[in-house]
Amino acid sequence: MWSLSRKNFCPSFVITIFLALYPLVVFSAELKIVPSISVREQYNDNVYFTERKKKDDYITILSPQLGISSRTEKSFFDATGTLEWRDYGKIDELDFLTQRYIIGGKYLFDPEVGISGSLGMMKDYSPDRDVTETGLITRAIKRSRYTGSFGIQKTFGEKTKSEVSIDYERVEYQHDPEYVDTNSYGASINLVQIVTPRTSGRLSFGYSFYEQRRVENDYYYGMLGFGYSLEERWNLYVDGGLSYLRTDLEITPFVKKTEKGTGWVGRSVLSYKGEKETVDFTFYRRISPATGIYGVSERNFFSVTLSYRFTYELSSSLEVSYITNRAKKGKYALSELDERTFLFTPRIRYNLSPNMFLEASYSFNRLRDRYAHSTAKRNLFMINFTIKHPIERGI
Repeated sequence: MWSLSRKNFCPSFVITIFLALYPLVVFSAELKIVPSISVREQYNDNVYFTERKKKDDYITILSPQLGISSRTEKSFFDATGTLEWRDYGKIDELDFLTQRYIIGGKYLFDPEVGISGSLGMMKDYSPDRDVTETGLITRAIKRSRYTGSFGIQKTFGEKTKSEVSIDYERVEYQHDPEYVDTNSYGASINLVQIVTPRTSGRLSFGYSFYEQRRVENDYYYGMLGFGYSLEERWNLYVDGGLSYLRTDLEITPFVKKTEKGTGWVGRSVLSYKGEKETVDFTFYRRISPATGIYGVSERNFFSVTLSYRFTYELSSSLEVSYITNRAKKGKYALSELDERTFLFTPRIRYNLSPNMFLEASYSFNRLRDRYAHSTAKRNLFMINFTIKHPIERGI
């Protein structure tokens, strides 16, 4: 069992990525700074996402942001910092300053070898913060999330590409018996072989280790797939394979249990890009940590995104997602989980100028908890105004 602790892993991981990205900043030939600010007004008819005793509220969100990027022939660097002050009209205890920071970049040593990396930090509080990504709802509890990744890219000739990457994530919750801190470590190898100008073969292997106070998971997977493009408009990627999961559970301080099992893993993307419209179909299936349980869940994610530009100023989009999360008590987790989440979000946007836009959206969410035999629904209306002021210069 991998016993590397956060204390000795996290500092060295951060230092390694910083040193790898340092040349991207020092040798930049072009600098772009983009300060912006957004003001959003929301109406949420079910703030806590409950089946009964619903609470509605109007929410005002003020969000300043600063983005910095630089580019040369060999490198690219990007850093973004976002603050988001949420002010609830009636539920004052949910007022909170969300913080998001991320830096990342790429550097090419030569046309065949490059490196990339990223670091991120987020502090949040909203119960619906994960719903679009994982389909899960949390209680109103303060959370800190730290992420990092590092990759090496290598091409062999004109037809073979490879990448080796590692990643790390640390999730910390305010003290609560229902929510547990999680360390996630991962490594993957990806190979792409160009077969014809339109077709490619894909091979990937990965390993993840999820560590919690009473549960440890070792997750292995391998996938084989292909990519296909047609007339520079249609692109299709399909990968599928097998997975193996080993879980060590601490049922009580004196009773421990080990579970092993195999399954299947997959991901696919079908996209179309026209002159005015785009269409994206996305699916993936894998084992992932689940907020609010000791252990992991088997997650299936389906989504369709449509967008259409009527004029340069006016555009619209529609996002539809269906997400399932399942975990068996005593198998790969210490608690039961069986949830189905549906999301439907139409959006319309009007560009008042190249650096100013107005946006309106509506979101309908339904979460069915099959274990608790409950169904919660939420309607969310939003109006958003954003203005930014790009500053560009060579250095």
